[in-house]
Amino acid sequence: MNPPPSHSDPRRGFTLVELAVALTIVGLLLGGLLLPLSLQQDLRATRETATTMDTMIESLIGFALVHGRLPCPDTDLDGLENCAATVTDAANFPTSGLCTRTAGSCTGTACEGGFPFATLGLKAADSWGSRFRYRVSSDFLATSTVVYSGACGSGSVVSSSGIGLSANGDITVKTRGDDPATGSTRESKALINLATNLPAVIVSHGKNRHGGIGADGILAMPAPPPQNRDEAVNAVTGAIKIARTVPAATASGCDDDDEARPACEFDDIVAWLSPHVLFNRMLAAGRLP
Repeated sequence: MNPPPSHSDPRRGFTLVELAVALTIVGLLLGGLLLPLSLQQDLRATRETATTMDTMIESLIGFALVHGRLPCPDTDLDGLENCAATVTDAANFPTSGLCTRTAGSCTGTACEGGFPFATLGLKAADSWGSRFRYRVSSDFLATSTVVYSGACGSGSVVSSSGIGLSANGDITVKTRGDDPATGSTRESKALINLATNLPAVIVSHGKNRHGGIGADGILAMPAPPPQNRDEAVNAVTGAIKIARTVPAATASGCDDDDEARPACEFDDIVAWLSPHVLFNRMLAAGRLP
């Protein structure tokens, strides 16, 4: 009869208790690795989106060098720019007379829409699958008047104007911080100007996609919560956009305005075109007088 195996026998297998302990340790180790991996993925997506937006800003400058103006927003989300046009019916047109069409300028909601990615040959969406929001100042769009004889079909341009040194942007990017105008009062949430008189601004609605539009140009994402005021500003048409640091996490009872409460979630990425950079590049290329 063979003797029972001793505890020192090298052929002895693991007991159920030992296996359970080993699996628990492996689970804890994997759990500790998964969180950093998720954070790494978020950081990579943020970097990729920021790089894409830098390329978009460069493409706006390139477009201006070629066309003497910035592209119009994509207001119907087909990827192409949509330049507003007004038609003046003169002398009982179309029976007789002339039709004058003035195109290029924008007012109100026509100044903001999707980024015209197809016009500029760039990608449609950010790393989280949302379209980029784009706003342009009217002074940086060309205005051309075309006179048609007999019908609003073919005609000749009788006057045209593009970007000039007197062009003045109407877009402002703000951030949160201490307002020097209040003197000794210290704030952390005062809205202060970060950049003013901008020709154009681009917004990615970030990972939470609040207020964004899907890559298909159809699916609308949920609006930001009411207390999340900064993302709410970026989610609607307006000449003011907000760029600020991202809080570690959304805290309970947050409010973007109340100094006594923690800041709300904010993961929008905002990029803008400096008028001075644009003027400098256009002057260097001989596109400005």
